[in-house]
Amino acid sequence: MRIRDFPISADSSGLRDDVDRFLRQRVCRGIVARVQAENALRPGLDPAAAADLLWTITSLRMWEDLVVHRDWSAEQYQEHVNRLLLVSLTKVAPDS
Repeated sequence: MRIRDFPISADSSGLRDDVDRFLRQRVCRGIVARVQAENALRPGLDPAAAADLLWTITSLRMWEDLVVHRDWSAEQYQEHVNRLLLVSLTKVAPDS
């Protein structure tokens, strides 16, 4: 990977955040591409939107909000977020 492959903040102190964000977005696009290749992406869901949703739902901020500030256990977080992602992004039926 080359440094010019991702956008950099005007403030160089944000470089680490920029790199982390870029890498997570790239991973999320790869996951969605795999789900789409397996014909499991929810019908009508744009792959770019699915990657953005995956990126947002799996953010550190969401984990902190639920586990740190709302006292969820790590197990609760994992269970609920996994279910949310499956139902939101794939062909899995809501009651499966």
